[in-house]
Amino acid sequence: MQTDTTHNLRVSVDQSAQLRELVRTGWMRHTTEPVSGLAGGRVYIPDAAALTQQCGWHDERLQLGAVGLQAQLYRLPTLEQTPLVQTSPGYAQHQDENLLTQGLLGQLGPAQQRTWVRQVIQTTFQGRRALPVVLGGGGVRWLQAGTRLVELEGLWFASLTFEMPAVQRRAGGVAIGIDVGLSPLVTAAGPGALAQLAPPALPDRLRWSTFAAHLDLLPPTAQRELQGRIERLHYAAARQRLDQMTAWLLGQAACVGVERLNWRTFSTDFPERGREMAMVDWLQSWLPQRLYAAGVRLRRVAPYGTSQGCHLCGRPGARTSHQFSCLYGCGVMDAHVNAAHNVRHRAWGGRPYARRKRQRR
Repeated sequence: MQTDTTHNLRVSVDQSAQLRELVRTGWMRHTTEPVSGLAGGRVYIPDAAALTQQCGWHDERLQLGAVGLQAQLYRLPTLEQTPLVQTSPGYAQHQDENLLTQGLLGQLGPAQQRTWVRQVIQTTFQGRRALPVVLGGGGVRWLQAGTRLVELEGLWFASLTFEMPAVQRRAGGVAIGIDVGLSPLVTAAGPGALAQLAPPALPDRLRWSTFAAHLDLLPPTAQRELQGRIERLHYAAARQRLDQMTAWLLGQAACVGVERLNWRTFSTDFPERGREMAMVDWLQSWLPQRLYAAGVRLRRVAPYGTSQGCHLCGRPGARTSHQFSCLYGCGVMDAHVNAAHNVRHRAWGGRPYARRKRQRR
């Protein structure tokens, strides 16, 4: 049994005029078919010949025949990125991409941090070239004929479609709530089930000050190139962490609750943009699609107050950093675990004291 996933990737605003001209010349034609995740957008089917000559050039460029689009291909989940790369001969990367990503998943000592920063600078300015790409497998297929271009509120998106094997839900799963933050990156909690993701590592302030001093000596174009590379490396590291959480949820959950966030006004305290973007993509696209394919229900709930109440009794408490203290005798507990349970209760019910109150009435 197969299921399809759709991922909508931003196209550079610098190409908006070019894309509108391609519409005018008939290179792409309007269609009324919907695109998942882009409600209200105007959808276009690219030239048929271009669809068959489609490939990725590198993690920021999609080629449709003679038309090259500056699209954020690095924002695909690992399972979907694999077939795109494998069907794109000559897909170019910077040297040591995987090694540098893995470096962010461990604990970097001072000497390792210096080496990591130096390698990032050196390999960035060596440029991209065709290299063997090591990505996870999974029997996923890129459906190139399903590529669509969508204009939504003045922005353009490349919508890519992939076919993947359906995932069977584990019998006997439980309701799980999810809390996201800086550290842990994600906390997932349910009856008898708990998982927490440590965030990717960050070089310390001293190493970054050295990096920033080097950056200030470069021309603006080179600065943007280097900063973009750093962003993509942090994105890739966070993606690997989030892939682990997705696999855990598919093995544990019958249903999942997450906070409903307004992405137009969303802001975080994440110290780097790449990690924030990966979290947004996971919550908005990757996780819902994986859960849907496995038959696991997802419910979004209002975020207000999930950190201020005790999940055991429902009454107010005091939170200080990573600890939550119930003011009514339930004790001290991990603040992130408490918030995850509150999200679960709000999504799927089940708070013990709420049941007792209803029985007394």
